[in-house]
Amino acid sequence: MKALSRAMDDKAKQDELLKQAGIRKKDPKPSLPPEEQCAKATSTLSKLRAGNVGMTALKTAFKMLSKIIEKPEEKKFRSINLANENFKKRISGHPGGISLMQSAGFVKNLSENTLSMSDEAALKKDRINMVITKIQEIGRAH
Repeated sequence: MKALSRAMDDKAKQDELLKQAGIRKKDPKPSLPPEEQCAKATSTLSKLRAGNVGMTALKTAFKMLSKIIEKPEEKKFRSINLANENFKKRISGHPGGISLMQSAGFVKNLSENTLSMSDEAALKKDRINMVITKIQEIGRAH
């Protein structure tokens, strides 16, 4: 228990030093509930009209999430390499892109540079379907 307390104190000290050094300017934003995160991300993406990049991002996310609904056991549909040029061009290179995927249950793994969805999250189809439904609503509005 002391080790955990010490680690938390060390983390707080490290964060404070980073702020003082100007490396970390403010506290990290608290994460939004998935519904709010999805609404904000889809709204942001739908406003990107130049080159139709926003709708391309939404359509691509829709296809990726639909594959997870169809085959939740397939790990290849639940792991995304963030260095992948197509993914960058279509989704992650635009404001709201990563956030949209996270609202469906993807988690960013910085050490592996991936977005991945756990087996449990893939089986929680309500969350994925919520994002798919929101994308469909945006698509009908445009």
